[in-house]
This record gives sequence, structure tokens and C-alpha cells, in this order.
Amino acid sequence: MKTFKLNTNISVPEVILAIVAPLPPYRVTWEINRILAVNLSQSDDYIIFDNKSFRIFSEIFEDDTYIKLLENHGTETSISSKYKNIDYFLISNITDYAKRIKDFKFRLLKSELVQGVFEIQVDKNLLLVLKNL
Repeated sequence: MKTFKLNTNISVPEVILAIVAPLPPYRVTWEINRILAVNLSQSDDYIIFDNKSFRIFSEIFEDDTYIKLLENHGTETSISSKYKNIDYFLISNITDYAKRIKDFKFRLLKSELVQGVFEIQVDKNLLLVLKNL
């Protein structure tokens, strides 16, 4: 019988953007698309975390890099109680994301719809979720 190894070395950014914008996901996605000149669209899949679902919007580029917007508040809970005041997480594996994160933050803060944007370190709970994206 053949055995297969599961690759658990998935690249996860060390820093992500946390966005406070208490608006419906489609409205926040439209605003991010406009400001950052991307084309986020709702993925067919939901993330299941402790039997809870969370919407995700993404754009995957030709070189397999991506930008994803993860809704923090599902139907009954948030992904991490530590970040219960955060509405969305913006995650990317673009090679220069660490350099561009400050520009993204600055541009998003100019929006009247976005109340706050913060750089946060990825903790254990977020790491579990991000590895399943």
C-alpha cells in the first residue's frame, strides 16, 4: 500500500490587516475593490471553524498568489474572541505584501466606510484558520 505525506508547511503571512467596517460583506468588498484596484468576489466555499461558517472573498492571480477578505463574524460567533471587534481580515501571499501592507492600510483609512485598519500578528486561532484558506 502506498503512503502519502501531507504538506503542512503552508505559507501564512506573519502580519495581516484587521478592518473595522460594520457593513454588509458585499459593501466592504466593493469598497476594497475600488480602493485597492482588485477584483474580490465571493468564493463558493465557506470556512468551517468549530462548526461555524464565515464568508470569504478572494482574487487569485495567475502566479497563484492571492488576496482574500475573511469575514470575522459568522452566524453566531467570531473567529477569535481576541479580535471580536474586528469585522474583516485582509490576507495575502503576494511576495511584497509585507512592504505593501502600509500602503493598503493608508488607502483603506481614506474611505468613509472604513472605521479602522490595524496590522496584527497572526496568533494560534488565526493560524489554524489561515492554513485552511
